[in-house]
Amino acid sequence: MADKLISKEDLNTLIDNLAKDIDVFAPVKKGDMYLYSKISSSKDISLNGKNTKKPLKEVFFGQSEELISFKTAKKEIEIIESEEDGKKRVIIGSRPCDAAALPILDEVFGWDYKDSFYLDKRERTTIISITCNEVEESCFCTSFGNISPSSKEGSDLLLTDIGESFYVEVVTDKGDAIIEGNSNLFKKAENISQKDKRQKEAVEKVKRRVELEGLKEKLDINFEDPIWKEISQKCLGCAACTYLCPTCHCFDIQDEMKKSTGKRVRNWDSCAFGHFTQMPGHQPRTEQFQRFRQRVIHKFKYYVDKFNKTACVGCGRCIENCPVNMDITKVIEKIVSS
Repeated sequence: MADKLISKEDLNTLIDNLAKDIDVFAPVKKGDMYLYSKISSSKDISLNGKNTKKPLKEVFFGQSEELISFKTAKKEIEIIESEEDGKKRVIIGSRPCDAAALPILDEVFGWDYKDSFYLDKRERTTIISITCNEVEESCFCTSFGNISPSSKEGSDLLLTDIGESFYVEVVTDKGDAIIEGNSNLFKKAENISQKDKRQKEAVEKVKRRVELEGLKEKLDINFEDPIWKEISQKCLGCAACTYLCPTCHCFDIQDEMKKSTGKRVRNWDSCAFGHFTQMPGHQPRTEQFQRFRQRVIHKFKYYVDKFNKTACVGCGRCIENCPVNMDITKVIEKIVSS
């Protein structure tokens, strides 16, 4: 699996060729934001823009997803299983932080119960990520060990812009298959020093960092600490942080009916909402600080306890989109220093 080069013109040709036969998703500019969307032409893609507003998880774990449909007739119920189309898929232009979130989601959806809706899409999808030449002020990905503007975690191919061409690092067999199937568009890798220089410069641009040492130990013992009320005072419970987080994965399942037909759907949910964990006659989290605490402890303790990794990739979306300017890095600093 040798590294390659591909010119920017040939990359567009590759995208156009792939889009003829398989589903291709990429960042597309819509208004003043970028969103992952299914595309039919390389002309639709915005590869040099900011990170997308919504994370890559939506391509695998939809915000609203039909699980089954059903029909009723007298006392009979006909259940119709939802079926995927089975087509192969490629995502081009994901940023390394979004790609790094996928192995985190893989643990959840492939753990004790194998979620076929998610896992089927993952199996059929090849991830072609692009290293970040520019970063946002809110980015703090380098706080998480193996994640950076040029990390390969979760990617099948990693492209680095080196001017007229992209340097292509082959990460998995899926990525290698893309190259083998389109070998006329790729050349032998050169300019590795230029690639290394670009990647090093990108890492150095990430100025926001958070020290995680000691955080897990504090979260192991501070569940009842008054600090939770203090640091959560501004939280509105709007759920922007969880909806736009590439690793948050809570969902609710509802049956929707119209006359004799209906469907069962799962929708994104959030621990920030007042009805989250509501049980008949009882709500264990009646105050907002308890819901805020759940989000932080889940990411930096419960997930670590279960899978030995942190459920955060430092993409900065929660910082950038919070309507009251809450900053998870400042929250972590206060917890560690308390």
